[in-house]
Amino acid sequence: MSASKTNKRTSSRPVSHRPARASVSKSKSRRVSYLYLPWSRARRLKVSVRRFNTNPSRRSKKQRQFVIILNQRSIKEVALMLEKRPKRSAAAKPAINLSYRPIAISLILILLGVGGAVFSIIHLRHSVSLDLSPSAKASASGVVIPKEALQSKTMPKSMPLRIRIPSIGVDTGIVPVGLDQHGAIAMPASVNIAAWYNGSPTPGELGPAIIAGHVDNYYQGDGAFFALRNTEVGDIIYIDRTDGSTAIFKVADIKQVPQANFPTQEVFGNINYAGLRVITCGGAFNNHTYEYEDNIVVFAILQ
Repeated sequence: MSASKTNKRTSSRPVSHRPARASVSKSKSRRVSYLYLPWSRARRLKVSVRRFNTNPSRRSKKQRQFVIILNQRSIKEVALMLEKRPKRSAAAKPAINLSYRPIAISLILILLGVGGAVFSIIHLRHSVSLDLSPSAKASASGVVIPKEALQSKTMPKSMPLRIRIPSIGVDTGIVPVGLDQHGAIAMPASVNIAAWYNGSPTPGELGPAIIAGHVDNYYQGDGAFFALRNTEVGDIIYIDRTDGSTAIFKVADIKQVPQANFPTQEVFGNINYAGLRVITCGGAFNNHTYEYEDNIVVFAILQ
């Protein structure tokens, strides 16, 4: 009697033939969550969702991994890697043979899409960071005005349509924009289009006309002003306007200035001639903030 009871207790239960599912585990000490997705009969995809950034030089070289850096408040990076699946007995194999690889690939593409969207939004939103408050546009003091600017002519108001800088191969359209909620120029989504700030004079009018553009973007490639840093003093800039005229400017100066200490008065301050400021990002690229640390500013005078 006791022997039969013992046998009943120690007898194995029937094997459940349920299909494999993704499993999730968490490690509180390292602030990382793992998601395991079936990839094939022998391998599985390990997705690590981390709340911290890893050092690329200290990552395992034996176990290859693809890391997507998000740098968000709750998720810093996501790592994808293939590893061997734990061994199972023949009886534990699922009765239904599902095609797991398309599912895993779809999830990878979703992760890449989300990461790309976050990157693009951050990168495009902060591509040109400028202070355009009313006090910033006050009369500039201590700004050296070139002598030739004193005889510079002016043109009537007319919206800009296109900017051309033949010396560096720039030829792109212009759209009028205002300010975003952060007080920066509301840049167009496309990196191939330049933006005229509608709070500044139109190119050719008295004062500093402001035209800004992207330098590049991870997904869209080089921007309209990618080569702006190669501009030289004496280069000619053409601005085609809606009234059919073309404002011709001559480059007087090029400066690379830090965004953290932007010379607002020098760039946006009132001037007594028709000037042009062409602005884009430059300098070192910060991999944590997804922003360039400097701005390239080209100063030009109407001819």
